[in-house]
Amino acid sequence: NNPTDYEKECFQKLTDALKAGNDADIAEAVVYAFVSDYFTWTNKDGNYEVGGTQYWFSDKMGSLEDWSRYNYYQDLDLYISQYGRENLPAVTSITTDVPTFQTNDFLVATLDPQQSYPCYQVQVSWTYAMGSSLPADNFVKEMRFQVVNHDGRFEIVEFYDMDSVRAWEAEHGASASASAESEG
Repeated sequence: NNPTDYEKECFQKLTDALKAGNDADIAEAVVYAFVSDYFTWTNKDGNYEVGGTQYWFSDKMGSLEDWSRYNYYQDLDLYISQYGRENLPAVTSITTDVPTFQTNDFLVATLDPQQSYPCYQVQVSWTYAMGSSLPADNFVKEMRFQVVNHDGRFEIVEFYDMDSVRAWEAEHGASASASAESEG
C-alpha cells in the first residue's frame, strides 16, 4: 500500500508495455513490477504483508502467499524489530540478464481440467539499498520467471533462484528453455 519510487517506475513500465501491446515486453514488465514489490521490505509492516501477489497466477495466489510467509518472509518481523524497517532491503534497479522469449506452453496440471497457456521466460537480476548492518548477500538477487498469458492477463506461474537453476542444469544439462535461448 506504500510503494517506493522504484516500484512506481516499474508499474509505469508495465502500463507502457500494456499500451504498446508486445507480449514479451508485457511479460518482462510484470516481472519487474513483481520483483520491485515482493523483494522490497522497507514498506512492509510484517510477514503477513506479502508484496507483488497481484502479479502471480490468480488460481494459485493463496499458495504463493502461504509459501512466502513460511519462507522468504519468515523472518521479516524479526528483521523489522532488530534492524528497523528503514534498514531493510529495497530493490533499486532490475536488469534483464537474458532477452525475454516465448518458450513452450505452460501446462497447469493442478487445474481441473488441465490447461495450457502461452509462456514467456524472463531472467533478471537486481540490486538492493539497505542498511550496512544487513548483508545484501543474505537476500536473493537473481531469478528466472515463467510468465503465462492467462486468458489475456499476464501472470507469473513459477520462479526459481538462479543458484538452483545453475545447480540443476549442471546436473541435468541445459534446460529446454536455455536451449531456446541459444537458438534464438
